[in-house]
Amino acid sequence: MIKNEVTYSTISDSIESEEGFIYDLYDKPLFYSGKRKEGDKYVLCFFHDGGSHFNRYSSFIEKLQCKNKKISFYGMDLPGHGLSYGVRGHFESLNYLVDSCFRFVQGISQKNPEKKIILSGTGIGATLCLELIKSFSHKFDSNVVGNILFNPAISTLSEPPSIASKLLFGIDKKLMKMKYPHSSFENRKSMIDEGDHEITSDPLFVKTLSMGYWNIVNLLGKSALTSSYYIDVPTVVALGGNSKVYDLSKSKKYSKGIPKRYRTLLEYDDLKHDLFNEIGHEKIIRDINIWIQNKLEDHE
Repeated sequence: MIKNEVTYSTISDSIESEEGFIYDLYDKPLFYSGKRKEGDKYVLCFFHDGGSHFNRYSSFIEKLQCKNKKISFYGMDLPGHGLSYGVRGHFESLNYLVDSCFRFVQGISQKNPEKKIILSGTGIGATLCLELIKSFSHKFDSNVVGNILFNPAISTLSEPPSIASKLLFGIDKKLMKMKYPHSSFENRKSMIDEGDHEITSDPLFVKTLSMGYWNIVNLLGKSALTSSYYIDVPTVVALGGNSKVYDLSKSKKYSKGIPKRYRTLLEYDDLKHDLFNEIGHEKIIRDINIWIQNKLEDHE
């Protein structure tokens, strides 16, 4: 649930910023923030990728809100990430992670009872959306009207932790907290409006992820393979051309299992793993806005 420790500030005449905490099943705080737009119709609930945090996607949010006047955004920092409680870069269990994400979506839905919900995420955030659809769709009361998935983490590439975590799982919980710097953060730069900024300059960015984290990534990827059966709303999958972390050919193969009447596939061969922070990401924002207009607004 979302408790009352919430702060608000006005960004413009039509957009209000909101920050607060949801509380997990152990009553530990998980940070969330949002940008509420006056006269909105949709609330997009966003889940970030491993190592990142929600506010790193503020540029994407602001640009999409400029193009579409009907969308508000909310996102949470996953456990062990950003300003949320937990061991940095580590997930204790799949059930705990998914339950925490459901509490977030449920809380945002309760705060916005008249609004339609769009689930969205990138990387592991995208497969978390698929797990929510699979496990909790019967509790959303038809409020969820669409899914926007970026580079879903269906399968990892040859990250050593991915292999080791499978061997260590269930043997020793302490070993599952061992950390490893993964390749998407090595010599990578984030291309944003102000110029080139190294990812390592972000104090909230987690540069080492645990064996337990990689085990959850693998479990979510396997579970996602059967999630297409549960998709019954318009869903767009956006894929980059290259990722050092995820096997995007598997992500593409998965997307083709989504029922054709709901499926839209967007491919950007010149972009890489971090779609929103690459040069040229403006075309993604344009295409997502067009998809929202064509698939959601025109069919209500």
